Amino acid sequence: MLGFAGCGAALYPELYNSNGYFVLDGDLFLIDCGETTFRQHYMAGNFDHVKSITVFITHMHTDHIGSLGTLIVYCYLKLGIRTRVIYPEPEKLETVFRLTGVEPEHYELYDDYAVCKDRRVGAVPIQVKHHDVMVNSFGYIFSVEKKVFYYSGDAAELPENVKEKFFRGEIDELYQDTSVEDHGGAHFTLQKLEEAIPLRYRSRVYCMHYDGEFFEIIRSKGFQTIEDRVVKTRE
Repeated sequence: MLGFAGCGAALYPELYNSNGYFVLDGDLFLIDCGETTFRQHYMAGNFDHVKSITVFITHMHTDHIGSLGTLIVYCYLKLGIRTRVIYPEPEKLETVFRLTGVEPEHYELYDDYAVCKDRRVGAVPIQVKHHDVMVNSFGYIFSVEKKVFYYSGDAAELPENVKEKFFRGEIDELYQDTSVEDHGGAHFTLQKLEEAIPLRYRSRVYCMHYDGEFFEIIRSKGFQTIEDRVVKTRE
């Protein structure tokens, strides 16, 4: 099951950053690593006894990469692990790492997860529209053992090819950025999601990246919520 370090949008910090994760046989896979994500996983003990860490990046807003450098340095110095980072445009992350003191020996950076040859996991990036000044944003279609799911990242759209694969049963679950407001056209609204997904498919659609606590409204429309999947900390 896909877990979350938080379920909120950048401007709704009460719910922490909406970054997903899953674990396979002691290997930790993160989807984004926003400002609050490292702390959430640390306080939950999710780094205890971990064998490897891989981070898939959807885009470079700080609620998606804000604690990535801290995670990488912690894993290298405290755990002896070089974090694998996946992003289709790795040179942009190299610039961020260089400016923030994250050394090349601390991490492995790839533009394609396929080169890692971990056959338990597949990850195909899908370019999505998010914000006019954030043109390089990606969702991912993940294959994790026998389950296939789409993770939108921040997206103002649900790509037609993803939707059609979902309707045909080729994608088991959708995790979609869903907001009440459209925030200048940067996010997919609940109204747009209702228009895109017929009622009979909605039980397999999980809304995330909330700009408020409108969980009951989401469920009343037949969609699923993720607030109960947020990691439990040791506080």
